[in-house]
Amino acid sequence: AASMINDSLLQSLHSHLAWWGLRRFTSDEAYFLWQRETLSPAKLTAVHRQVEQKRRGSSADEVAFYDATAHPNILPVLYSQRYDYYLAIGPRVADRFGEARSILDVGCGVGILTTFYGMQSPDKTFVGIDRSPASIARAQERAKAMGLTNMQFECLDLDHTTPPRSYDLILATHALVQAEQDPGIPSC
Repeated sequence: AASMINDSLLQSLHSHLAWWGLRRFTSDEAYFLWQRETLSPAKLTAVHRQVEQKRRGSSADEVAFYDATAHPNILPVLYSQRYDYYLAIGPRVADRFGEARSILDVGCGVGILTTFYGMQSPDKTFVGIDRSPASIARAQERAKAMGLTNMQFECLDLDHTTPPRSYDLILATHALVQAEQDPGIPSC
């Protein structure tokens, strides 16, 4: 039965990612060809510049990067790079909410996984927080388009503010994939 649940969740996640415009690629060559076909050279240059600023910049540079990546034309291209990560994490997390009624998703980004969780568990309440205002706006827009009424998204920086209430379960699936790429953070 667990295998069927996971297969069902995996199929739902594939459909969900496609709704977001994400694509799965079997080679870097195919991905980068699609990236060049989808984004203009000027847009690609701007994105690469923001990646570099994010890597060596302040938290404001990081927020600016995520604000830019929330743009509807850029979002599918950049987040498609995480497609296999979403497939690996999404069904495992969605299958383990247990008795939790209220769930906080820290660093939810544009809400790709948060909205998936909300679809899978309509009886639970989800709150996604992120410090990127554009990401939160995109998450709110997409949740509304999906008709999800069991979630809300808030722009909140945990370095400066604590969540206003307690939760049964706290997730950090988007934040963890980012933290693995930042020097010094994985050990924390």
